[in-house]
Amino acid sequence: MRFFLNSLMHKRDEITSLDSDARISGACTAKGIFKEFFPEGMSGPKDTFKNRPTAISKFASSREGKKVLMKTHSAYAAFEGVPQIPKDNTLGAILVLRNPFDTLVSCMNHFGFDEEGAFNFLDKISSSINETEKHYAVLCASWDGFAQSWMKNATSFPLHVVRYEDMKSKPITEAMRLNKMFNLNAGENEIVDAISATRFNKLKQLEVGDGFKEASEKASAAGGGFFNRGEVGYFKEILTDDMIKKVNDRFGEAMQSYGYALSDDNDLVVKDVRFVKKSVADQMKKPANKEVSKKAS
Repeated sequence: MRFFLNSLMHKRDEITSLDSDARISGACTAKGIFKEFFPEGMSGPKDTFKNRPTAISKFASSREGKKVLMKTHSAYAAFEGVPQIPKDNTLGAILVLRNPFDTLVSCMNHFGFDEEGAFNFLDKISSSINETEKHYAVLCASWDGFAQSWMKNATSFPLHVVRYEDMKSKPITEAMRLNKMFNLNAGENEIVDAISATRFNKLKQLEVGDGFKEASEKASAAGGGFFNRGEVGYFKEILTDDMIKKVNDRFGEAMQSYGYALSDDNDLVVKDVRFVKKSVADQMKKPANKEVSKKAS
């Protein structure tokens, strides 16, 4: 997503460096960006979570009115009453959904989990990514909790919802929706060029050749890298039948809300669905006698 937006916003038809082109502005956990805005002497993730909104607000003020596009794995939730994403500093958000089966395999690659460990990570509402040398800890929540935290709570700004599977199957349609949301005014040829420049195989080839600093040590050691497979439904090659059933039993109801289902042969079924999420500001612009739908249609 970041590579595509970078290409589209800056009218680039080729990605030459993953490390430089990945950064539109950075990640909301990056110590290189936020260290000066956090207090000294923090002793663990609780301190990070309690001080995160203040740090983000201070960073936003330092930009002197310039808009910033940032990556986050944070749930739109509060920790002990402290919101992890300050709404007053948020103009809009993109929520990228991916089916829990492929997400579980991605976690196995990135974090070095076995399938049980990856399931536990997606299952727990209190799940978080630990602090590392380069990044602060971040509160993620469970697979369904993360999605619902944004879908239900992010009401004070526009929220654009896109599924990973749709970006793979109909990239131009999804790209045009993003183009419209951000008012980028890109033409169709520019959109096609940005899609071509950021195809998964091209980015993976760059990582193989030059590396990518966002790849985890465990993924690199296992030969997976940051860009692992990028396929839809490849979990069948990795997960046991028992684990596929366990994931479906746990997340099946939430999956239906996002257009996902599992066939009798354990194939992923992705149904057409259009997410309509209106911000409070958008609703206030509507005539009072018109009802605004918040449901997926």
